Amino acid sequence: MKTVIDIANFNADASCLDSDKWLRWLKGGRRSDFYRWLTLYVELEKPVVLALTGATAADIAVHNPEAITLINEHLTIFQVLLRPFSHDAALLRSRSGFACNFRLGKMVLESLFDHVFPAFLPPEFMLTAEQSYFLAEEQVDATFINANRFQEDIQPRIPKHIYRLKCPLGQSMLCIPVDGDLTYAYLEALDEGNADQWTKAVSHMAADTLFLWRDAESTVFFPDGNRREERWLALEQDIKRRHLPLDLKCLSASGLGQQRSDQAYLSTYPLHSLMPWLGESRMQGYIHRLSMAEARLADMDIYALGLWLFAITSDVLSAVEKTPVPKIFQPLTSNEKMVETTLLRCDRGFEGAECLLMLENYLALDDGQPLVTSKEAWASKVQGRHQFLKALLTAGDLARLVKAII
Repeated sequence: MKTVIDIANFNADASCLDSDKWLRWLKGGRRSDFYRWLTLYVELEKPVVLALTGATAADIAVHNPEAITLINEHLTIFQVLLRPFSHDAALLRSRSGFACNFRLGKMVLESLFDHVFPAFLPPEFMLTAEQSYFLAEEQVDATFINANRFQEDIQPRIPKHIYRLKCPLGQSMLCIPVDGDLTYAYLEALDEGNADQWTKAVSHMAADTLFLWRDAESTVFFPDGNRREERWLALEQDIKRRHLPLDLKCLSASGLGQQRSDQAYLSTYPLHSLMPWLGESRMQGYIHRLSMAEARLADMDIYALGLWLFAITSDVLSAVEKTPVPKIFQPLTSNEKMVETTLLRCDRGFEGAECLLMLENYLALDDGQPLVTSKEAWASKVQGRHQFLKALLTAGDLARLVKAII
């Protein structure tokens, strides 16, 4: 029997997830679709590792606090990982920007959940050498990598077992490779409405313990998403699910012992390509303006910080530069029809532009000058996060978040 550690990345600002739809998915307390998604794992006794960004967790706390309680009441089912607040493209961040985003995400998660496991899942599997050093300094035990997300010549050089990641200035941490092929098997399970190919894919893997990484928010915008996820979970066979153990080394002691030191294998974190997010450079001006705003982090109050955190999400770039995703969903019953559709990118590019304009106007604001705000759904989402952060952060907390990393 194979063991699967299921890492469910949950990003409320995903480029295919409309802001209004996300808020509707949360609302309703125990009757909400999100609460029902969580109870699938409780009722079926399927342990899952929740990789919620701080922004996602803040949204849940504001609009569905019952879900936070449910997670804390079932620690044998739900394990929570370290995440940044915003699901950003870390290669574009300054040292202070990365540190601020990470520290705020950690603070939010630790304020909401009874236990946060000290392993960091980087958005988009983007991490620089300097950022890996910072994480090691912040007492992070491990990070994750997905070989399928890197260029073809890099992929075979990424170890398949847990290995010791080399960070600058003598620092290190464990690095856990996820299996990118399992992600496709999971998506196929949702598309087909069964677990046949998923179970087969798991059984054919060489390792006894497998790491699945997936975008859990797919369930929000897939048709009958919760029903499809329920069938996947209920129908999988000969698979044991578990959490990350406190001692990560025990997962692959032999792999750590056999780590290669020659040039065939990388012991450092490779740099991810930015091409899918930069594409035709339509967002180059946005990135430049965002960098100028980021240089003023030390001048920002909680309101400005909330706008900056939304503006830096990688999905502002994805929504503009990435193409729509064609999908075919098989019927779940004989009375239903096949659904052939295209998952469109939402208008997050406009939302980011509007947010950045508000941030620039706010930073330039003279006393007594009225601030023109947006009435779009994204602004309602950010306003909820602002109220959450306002209740969480003290002036001293804010100063520590935005101070430069030397």
